Amino acid sequence: MRREPPENRIPPLADAKSLRVLAHPLRVALLDALRIHGQLTATEAADVVDDSPSNVSFHLRVLGNAGLIEGAPSQDARRRPWQPVSGFIELKPGDSAESRTVLAAAVDVIQNQVNIEL
Repeated sequence: MRREPPENRIPPLADAKSLRVLAHPLRVALLDALRIHGQLTATEAADVVDDSPSNVSFHLRVLGNAGLIEGAPSQDARRRPWQPVSGFIELKPGDSAESRTVLAAAVDVIQNQVNIEL
């Protein structure tokens, strides 16, 4: 019996702008932290990745705008957790030299990402 692959809710990262999202070490670390913990606020994620909440908040919004993470439900209106979007990240560079260069940078960041102590 053939199994269908799970639905992928993450849009392919295909142009230089979207590929650039993963060319930043903090964003890759935040994706890792969210995949491990499930839901984190900017303050909680800042503790995990050892950065400031304001900087982490900015990078979480960038990941959210790229469709890689989303706001999670919260009981408290003041608490704003993020969670990973279900699916896999597909990197599909376009034909431009810029998109291929950014893809190489993103792959380098992902491969060289230091493990976070959790």
